[in-house]
Amino acid sequence: MSRTVFFMLLWAGSVGTVFAEGWDVRVGPVVRMGMDVKVQGGSHADTEAMSYLPGSSGTAAHRFEPEARPDPSSVPPDPDDMDIGNRTFDDGYNNISDPTQGAPFQGMTWYWGYRNLDQYDADAHTLDLHRQQTYSRSGLLSDYAYASRRSRTTQLLRQESMDESDDFHAPGAELSASRTLWGNGRFDVDLSVGLSGLWGEEATVSSSTYELQVTQRSWTEVTRNDYDYTLSSTYQETYTFADPFNVIPLVPPPFEGTEEDVGPLIANAPSARDSEYAGGQLSTRPAGRLLAQENVSVRRWSLFNVVDVKSEVDQYALWVGPKMNWQALERLSLFVLPKLSLNLVTADLTRNEDLMVMGDDGSSYVAASWNDSSNDTKAAPGAGLRLGLEVVLGRGWFLTAAGGYEWVDSIDWTVGPSEVEVDLSALEITAGIGMNF
Repeated sequence: MSRTVFFMLLWAGSVGTVFAEGWDVRVGPVVRMGMDVKVQGGSHADTEAMSYLPGSSGTAAHRFEPEARPDPSSVPPDPDDMDIGNRTFDDGYNNISDPTQGAPFQGMTWYWGYRNLDQYDADAHTLDLHRQQTYSRSGLLSDYAYASRRSRTTQLLRQESMDESDDFHAPGAELSASRTLWGNGRFDVDLSVGLSGLWGEEATVSSSTYELQVTQRSWTEVTRNDYDYTLSSTYQETYTFADPFNVIPLVPPPFEGTEEDVGPLIANAPSARDSEYAGGQLSTRPAGRLLAQENVSVRRWSLFNVVDVKSEVDQYALWVGPKMNWQALERLSLFVLPKLSLNLVTADLTRNEDLMVMGDDGSSYVAASWNDSSNDTKAAPGAGLRLGLEVVLGRGWFLTAAGGYEWVDSIDWTVGPSEVEVDLSALEITAGIGMNF
């Protein structure tokens, strides 16, 4: 019922009573104090907060930095002092023969051999011996992998049901009328009926029922993979030996001299060495792994909800009861009025819930908002008792004042995930002016 409709009924009732002979009519303000609104229930954050978590988990970036692999051609042949010695080749050999190490054949040997005629250079009086030789080098390689990682964890600090209340009072107006049913001297009993309207001041219930702590750990994960490597390089080598006595044409290939048998003499120390790279190979095998963390940082956020439930309650009551009067003085009477009432209660409810995020650096923002509303009218029975007085002014006019208590059955509404209970039981004070018809 709107306030406009109420005042129209109030005006119509006032006019109607003018033509109702024998009725006493009263009109005036009324105030009720100590009414209560209670809010209970859950929250949107209970079920939806996990969708608005700050931070993240997973790998943000990945970078691989392998150590440069060595080039097989970087392995040179082993050094040779180019002095006398034992040397074996693919197409011959040239070794020391001990009997020729003294004068007059120092540096010469008959312990040699060759296979092919084209190994001999008749013009230069030299013999070329060939071999394919592999040289190796070992070492350690280390590959590095860098990954920027984040790990997010949550800790529920608080998850409660809302249970808050707020008191409020309401001003209004009342029209009542009474008619004597029975009288005996200074005591009489009236039938009293009334219509009242009360408009509640806005009541606000605020609470926070949910809190979650979010921790994000960020770090750079460094992985080092070690490898033992072997680098093998193959060279085609040609050694040149001098034939100062021009004896090689006397021993056609294949020729194989021995250390024991005297034979043709050639130089034991090479006069030249030529090495030509013929290819290589790099082989590796795992040698270990090291995992480390660098640049570790931690951030924390607090997620919590803020719930505001606002209610504006209007109450319209039609009541009836016996009014028992006692004339204490010539112009003063006291009365007791028990009554029963039917109350129409309109509640305009709005519920706002914000999910706040506050970081450990002091920053904050609203991650989500949920807004719910409800507007409905319900009926509730009531009963009360008033004690009051009336003062006669003269010419049918009188003043009235009363106070008492009225019990009204509680009424429940639902707005969003909250249950709102309105208890309109309260102390009431009324005053007014009346007239006898």
